Amino acid sequence: AMLGRNFMESITTLQAMNLERVDNIFSGNADLIDVAMRKFLESAQKARPKLLDAAVQRDYPQLHVLAHRLKGASGYIAG
Repeated sequence: AMLGRNFMESITTLQAMNLERVDNIFSGNADLIDVAMRKFLESAQKARPKLLDAAVQRDYPQLHVLAHRLKGASGYIAG
């Protein structure tokens, strides 16, 4: 199955993604892939300043929690 056009256009670094895995997880449903990617990218954008703040403040427990959350979410799209 082909990945959705919006999904493909929204990603600039495809090398970090396992596109075949994404396609398999979402059974080739381009609309579902688009929604999942948008939610992940929104989540990552919101997490970035929190991650940076925790790092600057050397709040390692919080940094660990935030990074672990982001890593879990990225498991669906990263290779």
